[in-house]
Amino acid sequence: MGDAYAAEFGRFLTEYTIPETERVRSRDQELYDTLSPGQMFQGSVYGNDEDLRALADWLDENPFLFLGHLKEEGFGQVYLSVGHLKEKEIETETLARRFDVSCLSPVLLINDAGMPDTNPELFLEEIERLLKAPGRLRMAGRYMAVCKDDSPDPRWGTDGPVTRCLAKGSVLRLETEDGQPLDISPIRHAFMGERIRDGYGEIVAYTASECYYRRAQRLPAKKYDLPVAFNWRNIHSSAVLTEMVLREVLKRRIRSLAGTDRMDSSLQTQDSPPVPLELLRAMRARYAPSVSDQMLEQWYLQGLEEEESIVI
Repeated sequence: MGDAYAAEFGRFLTEYTIPETERVRSRDQELYDTLSPGQMFQGSVYGNDEDLRALADWLDENPFLFLGHLKEEGFGQVYLSVGHLKEKEIETETLARRFDVSCLSPVLLINDAGMPDTNPELFLEEIERLLKAPGRLRMAGRYMAVCKDDSPDPRWGTDGPVTRCLAKGSVLRLETEDGQPLDISPIRHAFMGERIRDGYGEIVAYTASECYYRRAQRLPAKKYDLPVAFNWRNIHSSAVLTEMVLREVLKRRIRSLAGTDRMDSSLQTQDSPPVPLELLRAMRARYAPSVSDQMLEQWYLQGLEEEESIVI
């Protein structure tokens, strides 16, 4: 299932979601596929105690970041929060004669010639190297796909070259050559290949089931409700200031309109020039609906009496 994400897929009922996307147009009229706003994503960061606590403290002080392209145009703002810190579970020996290895992110492998390679045999060799069991495994089945990756390289700050990778979601079923169980705990959650610091090469391993039945239920993407600390005094002060600014903007716009009308020679000969009240009301609805009709007329007539129009 393309672009579907699930957790605890070993359960009978597997719940999954597909992130919501939309297309936007940049300032230079280029179209981009983007994640829709409001969605919430969750993951885990592994590390030592000191580094994780430093990261958690930094995120508490800097919860807002900009990620991805078009940041200078206002796209990519995200809010990050730390759910909890916990100690990693003690790894225990996991023996298996047959097991599956799944790619949680694109896997970039380099062959002996120094070129990107998506050959399943190279993937198998990397798994044997991580398990320190060369020659002990063979392929029993596979569901693998290839993707062309051209994501930017953050270390160089430029678009990366188009590279062939094993696509996320690829699965390789392995079994031992001699039929003896092998400890797969080192790859229950691990990384392999190149650019693992950028998120590539994440894999997970689990004991294979010969026959199983699953049900899948699609859930909508989770949305977040950002709590913002406030007090009524600050809100009232901000509202008053905003209203004052909008009233001043409306006043300047009306007087500027009157300055333009003053150039009409037909109005100069009239003792009581007509007031375009319908137009003024439309302007009022956009900026400051609380302003009275009398105030609209007063600002307009003041603009007619000025010697020079006001330029905004």
